Parts: sequence; C-alpha cells; structure tokens
Amino acid sequence: MQRREGNLFKVRMSMTVDFTGLTGEDENPEMLVTGEAIIPFKGVFVTPENLSPKPLTVAEVKDMAKDYIELSAYQEPYKDGHSFILEPLI
Repeated sequence: MQRREGNLFKVRMSMTVDFTGLTGEDENPEMLVTGEAIIPFKGVFVTPENLSPKPLTVAEVKDMAKDYIELSAYQEPYKDGHSFILEPLI
C-alpha cells in the first residue's frame, strides 16, 4: 500500500489461486493473480453485529474505537444502515 495525495492510496495485491479452468483444457492449479488500484479512504465502518459487546450508540462506538484509532482525526460518527461511519477530517 502506498499513500497518494489526500485520502487516496495505491493498493497492490498478488495471490496464487487454484483455477479450475473454463474450457476443461485451461486448468491451472497455481495461477498467479495480481491487481492494482487507487482507492479513496472513506473512513472507518463499525458494524455492531460483528462485535461483542455490540456498540449501539455513538458514545459506545467512540468508546470502543478510541483504543484503535485517533478519534480527533475523524468527524463525529453517524449511523448509516447497519453501520456507524467515522469519516476522516481531510
């Protein structure tokens, strides 16, 4: 991962996959797959259903998140669907 301007990051990935083929003659059990993209950092998404105990209020989300991120770098969390979102100040 490489920081770009503002909130953009250049991300590269590489993995070996067991490709079973499309035609029956193109099987490759050790196919190398690579990719690269420039992606924006949109913020931190906190999904209560994935946590225990489940934070249900903004105060509980902030209390849980403070151990992992610097809260002063983010806007106030807000609820959006099933998640709370903390957007960066930049």
